[in-house]
Amino acid sequence: MTIVIISLSIILIALISGFIRKSKELKNNDKQVSSLNIRLSENYKELNDYKRKDESNTKKILHLEKYLQEKDALFKNLAEVNESNLKHLSILYADHLTLQYDLAERYTSRSRSMVNIEKTAKIRELKAQTKEHITRYKLMEYKYAYLLTIFPELEMFADDIDTLKEFNSEFNKNLKEIRQDFDRSLYFLSKDEYNQLTEDQRNQLALDRYIKGKKSNWQIGRDYEMYIGYCYEKENYEVEYYGIENTLNDLGRDIVVTKGNVTKIIQCKYWSQEKQIREKHIAQLYGTTIQYVLFNKHSNKTVIPILITNTKLSDTAKIFAKYLKVEFIESKELGEYPRIKCNTNRDSNGYETKIYHLPFDQLYDRTKISRKGDFYAFTVKEAMRFGFRRAKKHLGNYTT
Repeated sequence: MTIVIISLSIILIALISGFIRKSKELKNNDKQVSSLNIRLSENYKELNDYKRKDESNTKKILHLEKYLQEKDALFKNLAEVNESNLKHLSILYADHLTLQYDLAERYTSRSRSMVNIEKTAKIRELKAQTKEHITRYKLMEYKYAYLLTIFPELEMFADDIDTLKEFNSEFNKNLKEIRQDFDRSLYFLSKDEYNQLTEDQRNQLALDRYIKGKKSNWQIGRDYEMYIGYCYEKENYEVEYYGIENTLNDLGRDIVVTKGNVTKIIQCKYWSQEKQIREKHIAQLYGTTIQYVLFNKHSNKTVIPILITNTKLSDTAKIFAKYLKVEFIESKELGEYPRIKCNTNRDSNGYETKIYHLPFDQLYDRTKISRKGDFYAFTVKEAMRFGFRRAKKHLGNYTT
């Protein structure tokens, strides 16, 4: 019996010890869980902080993107030269220069004393006056700079007030006369290049830059007409550049070429590849060909209308062309051709003159290459080799 009691006591002690140990383990687990909850709470808080920062950064990025878009739109608008954009830019410039007035106004407005209120009002008034004067000055400066880009020849006379007075009193020329005297190679040369290169070198350099440079649609169209004319000249046709010589009065005839009893009325279209020649252009060419035949009474000649383009004709335009017997050449690209007009003439004393004209010279379009000895040259050196000199009047070297 004693043994049984002892055994039960041992078992009971073991159970109590196990219970106490489990209780301690549970307490430790509770502490670990509590600690883990605290860490999770901290991590959750940190995660929320990161999230808020991320949202804040996202807003900043969106704001910055919006600002950049507004900036791009602003500069795109300012690239278009007009009164509104120049004034806008002038106001921005004035705002920048009058920033110190804003800072002073902000400082004095902190105090609501009568003295500071008066100072703030005075600063605000001075800012408005200064901003107006700066805006007007900058606007005039922009206009002056833009004027010189259009008429760079004026810079020779607008360096200082004395030069302007001298120009007004001694030269007394109008703008048309100034432009006639101006050497247009300066459009393509720097001042240093113009003064340091020889005349032949700068003429050739200006021609090279004209050929490679950006051109207006009208200049591209003229180049294309002259290239097509050059192609016919190589086939021994007599070529009349009707469109270039008559401009708006060309009646839709760009080139008239003749060889023997055949005359071809040519219309040239150098367009972007996305555009197509429509039937109205075929009808116009057919109409102007009929008008040419009626007014020139070429009953003994064959007159053929031809449309030449770097692009394609629409299907309807091709049907019109076939029915009206209008020939056409598609996908004819602009190629190289001699651009220098070498023209022989007579001066007031009856002596022969040999003058060459560059594509940007004043009389280039009005100069016809039709006399014996006239020709087109590829380079200045070629023109000079045959005794031709540049057609221009000088007011002297272009100096700073």
